[in-house]
Amino acid sequence: MTTQAISRMRLPAALLALALVLPLGGCESGGRSSGSFQVFSRRQPEEWTILCAELTGPYHRDNCRALADSLRATPDIRPGDVRCDHDTTKESSRLYYSKYHRTRHPRTNRLDTSKRLRNDMFLIFNLADDQNRRMFGNARAVRYLQPEGLALRQWALTNAPGIYSLQIAVFYPEGNFTGSRKLAGQFVAELRGEGHEAYFHHEEVMSMVTIGSFDESAVITRKDGSLQLSDEVLRLQAADPRFKYNYQNGRVINKKLDDTKYGSPSFLVRIPRRSP
Repeated sequence: MTTQAISRMRLPAALLALALVLPLGGCESGGRSSGSFQVFSRRQPEEWTILCAELTGPYHRDNCRALADSLRATPDIRPGDVRCDHDTTKESSRLYYSKYHRTRHPRTNRLDTSKRLRNDMFLIFNLADDQNRRMFGNARAVRYLQPEGLALRQWALTNAPGIYSLQIAVFYPEGNFTGSRKLAGQFVAELRGEGHEAYFHHEEVMSMVTIGSFDESAVITRKDGSLQLSDEVLRLQAADPRFKYNYQNGRVINKKLDDTKYGSPSFLVRIPRRSP
């Protein structure tokens, strides 16, 4: 479930409207960064895997295990590279195969495709059942998402109480920068170590970090219908320099309106809930 922006810092109406609609990335960087958000400048290989199948329904776990067993028994398949990941929030399972390191071309920024990945994709895509139907006709290469440990999963935003949390950082693939999921988890662990109520929320490509949890009183509706943040949220934003802005890959991104630049502030997101 995608988190939804509710409100930003107390800004003039025009600035507030712009802050709510501008997308991530593509903005002029202010060049400021926190020690907790250092973007890696060294080009690193990206980890990818083959997503063989996605399964939903009441028996998604059993069906994934059955497909995994069939795949492991296939000639030329490395049995130890087959794994099922179960997502309790979406009541679904995914069947993955192997891990591949891919690098980007320094000039075009395009990802390479290794011979091993091409061969494995060809093999899996063409596997057929007894009726000659493709078993994994929707197989595709996706970024490898490392399964979280039990302790870290407890810090998922879906476990937070309340209705809103304050988003202070987002990590996503950008040029030389990779490792969104890992860095979001590391930052949450760092904040937790300092005694802060920090959470992460992973989506397929990007990962967000939030701080605190609030009830419906965090958003105040003025007489003119506009929204503002409660004093409790504003105090949290002022409590630490890292909580004032929504850092993007370790940078404060400057927005521009009428030749005036301002840092993209942190903002409230609605806490996603697990499916019943």
